[in-house]
Amino acid sequence: MTATTYDVPVETIAPEERTLAAVTHLSGLAGYLIPFGGVVVPLLIWYLQRESVTISGIAKQAVLLNVIVFLTIMVTAISMITVILIPLVLLFRLSPLHSRNFEVYREEPATS
Repeated sequence: MTATTYDVPVETIAPEERTLAAVTHLSGLAGYLIPFGGVVVPLLIWYLQRESVTISGIAKQAVLLNVIVFLTIMVTAISMITVILIPLVLLFRLSPLHSRNFEVYREEPATS
């Protein structure tokens, strides 16, 4: 078996666009300082540099990445609440230790 090589053109970033490309990539960290900064900053760069194909493409990738990370965190948080916390609450709420003094609750036999 022989390996096939394909001649794929590699796009290089112009030196004057490298700094803005790096800022666009690092703008995802802005979400830790500014609410929704990880999405707003790349959108702003995308809007301001929409004539540059390279920078607008990088900004689109940054927006997509930050939206996917946000949605993943939200799905994980909802799953944690529904799958882990609700059964734990039910388990401890219905346990025999649920009394004011944390003593084991036993019903007295009915006497007639």
